[in-house]
Amino acid sequence: VSMGCFGVILDMTLRCVPRHLLLERVQVLTRRQAKEQYLNILQLNRHARLMWIPHVDAVVVVTNNPTHPPPLGQGQQLKNNFSQAERLAPLRELLAQYKNPSQINALNFAQLRDELIKINPLSLDHIKRVNIAEAEFWRRSQGTDVADSSLKLNFECGGQQWVNECAFPTGSLSSSSGADMKFMIDLLDMIETQGIPAPAPIEQRWTSGSSARMSPAHGPADSLHSWVGIIMYLPTNDQKQRKAITDAFYRYKFHCESSLWPKFGAVEHWAKIELPPSDLSLEQQRERTNRIKARLAARFPVHDFAVARKYFDPHGILGNRLLDTILPRAPSGNDQDDY
Repeated sequence: VSMGCFGVILDMTLRCVPRHLLLERVQVLTRRQAKEQYLNILQLNRHARLMWIPHVDAVVVVTNNPTHPPPLGQGQQLKNNFSQAERLAPLRELLAQYKNPSQINALNFAQLRDELIKINPLSLDHIKRVNIAEAEFWRRSQGTDVADSSLKLNFECGGQQWVNECAFPTGSLSSSSGADMKFMIDLLDMIETQGIPAPAPIEQRWTSGSSARMSPAHGPADSLHSWVGIIMYLPTNDQKQRKAITDAFYRYKFHCESSLWPKFGAVEHWAKIELPPSDLSLEQQRERTNRIKARLAARFPVHDFAVARKYFDPHGILGNRLLDTILPRAPSGNDQDDY
């Protein structure tokens, strides 16, 4: 538990935007099409995310833009050719091989995926079948819809899960380095070459640069940064199975950390950083902890941050085990006088 390294916020003023409607479009592209079209997608839309489906050549593109009635009001849409039942049919038909259909007809998309993964969460062949069914669900969900922004910028992500998210620079909208697509192609190649039972989706978003020096997306205002999140679900209460999924996720994350992050200058979202698992040897724990510290020191002004912490929290009461382990403490001296 931490209250914030520099203190406790007692009062805050938020700047809000007026309530508004968003026109959402869902489309499914191949990986090649996504690589060719993504910059145009980012340039033409207010909100955009890509959801890559491992082991399947399918990328779900979801875009949202402000709209006002007319031309379309809330609840209006350009309908696709599939009913809700038809959209869910690929998932329901797969689950019906294991359960009575009467038990699954009331389940929504995320619940169906959870139930499917629960059957054999670490079987590569099974996860491939689930991902194929999910890709077909999204193909049948292509179209547009209008609703309040609070509904369109959220989506049903399912039950309990392990998630890790990293960010890295990728040039700018006008001059992309292409690192965002290279990262995804390398990540998918790693998953599929090593046979990782990675469920969908791997979500990719973008933000502009942040002036905050400790932000993973720190950079000029016109810079572009990509955020990529990997996931494994925990759809079971069986402790042995949950432990197996957790171990598999840490291996999945470690492959990303060791093979991809250094290559692209990626760092984790601060809320996703965790100390190494306690069941590793002490030597392995030290090695991985040192790797985290080195990665942070290479990306962030950790010395300046330590000096600021010493000034605002001279007795070290606002830290926690994680931050006190991965971030340096300022030595005694007068550096803090600068604050």
